[in-house]
Amino acid sequence: MNEGDNSVEKVALQNKLLKLISPDSRISMHELADELNLTKTSMPLFFDDLVNEYGVKFVPEINLSSVWKLEFITHARMQTKRGMLRETPEAFQTMGFEEYLIFVRFPGKKPKDADIMNALHNGYNVQFSASLKNQYDLMLYAVARNLDEINYFARKFSTALSKYKAELYIDRISNTYGFFPVNSSLIGQFSIFDTYKNLLIGINENGRENFSKIGERFKQQSAQVLYAYDRLRRNDILKRVTYYEEKPKNKISKLLIIKINNESEFEKSKDKWFEEAVKTEENKHSAYTFMCDISSPRGMVAILSFESEAEARKTANRIRSMLKGAEINDISLGATLTGHMGIRDFDMRYSSIYAYLAGRGIVKRFDAHAADIQVTENPEL
Repeated sequence: MNEGDNSVEKVALQNKLLKLISPDSRISMHELADELNLTKTSMPLFFDDLVNEYGVKFVPEINLSSVWKLEFITHARMQTKRGMLRETPEAFQTMGFEEYLIFVRFPGKKPKDADIMNALHNGYNVQFSASLKNQYDLMLYAVARNLDEINYFARKFSTALSKYKAELYIDRISNTYGFFPVNSSLIGQFSIFDTYKNLLIGINENGRENFSKIGERFKQQSAQVLYAYDRLRRNDILKRVTYYEEKPKNKISKLLIIKINNESEFEKSKDKWFEEAVKTEENKHSAYTFMCDISSPRGMVAILSFESEAEARKTANRIRSMLKGAEINDISLGATLTGHMGIRDFDMRYSSIYAYLAGRGIVKRFDAHAADIQVTENPEL
């Protein structure tokens, strides 16, 4: 086998490894070695090589729409029955979090990136921001308790950049696929028991950290950490421990804003698009990074990443040819200002899109038992 063949074989093995760790980054070295047919000695070396090459960071994928469940339980356990009846209705209004996309346009001169970043550092809300190259100047992914809180952030942001007369377009999002890694400041806002919060902070810093070490850091027994992990999974707050790439091969990112103008035609054609999107190819990195529904305009937003502009144009044109009853604008993402995009090579069988298609009988149902994620106390074994 020549050097070129070795390179092709290595890339294929790397792609297989990325798909294995995307739904469960706490999978053990022993299991990975078996899956990749590598020795127990060579597996850690191959794993570390991939981590360094792609800048892999292991983080939790948190279902923010479910955080309110544990906040409610936490609040309820700290109240008497009489207190619950008296206080819970008011407390319930401030439980949970909502996700927003904010598009910003500066009609005149655009502020420097440093000025924008200073304006964004007011509070915990913004998890990701990037410059845009047409139609809008800036995109923000933000999290807030409610609309009042996100509007308060918007006013502070606009005031900090008042001389630039920023125009903000705020849209609450739903039905998300993919994720943006969140910062520990947001996790610190969760009104949940410290055991759960400490675990989330610990795996947000290193998703493959030994549970015993997380316990030692926060002065908790490893059994408590394991229990917290199990409860967060069962309450659908922790979807999975996954990863994102700080040095992705896909360096071209496109934002598609899909405006529905004929609901019936769009719904009929959407399934075909989704069916193509969930095709998992072991030798090809998935382009889909994030998708969600938006209400203004009624439609969807999708972020895709590619290795080349030619590939980006081809895919955008392909999506346009499939989707009917919709107008599609594609916008190039520029520099990331804060946070990270959740670029990863995801095994689409674990995705909400695949579950949607399976429910409609378009694809085969994925074996629920095979999809179960086991609790691994120390992934390095």
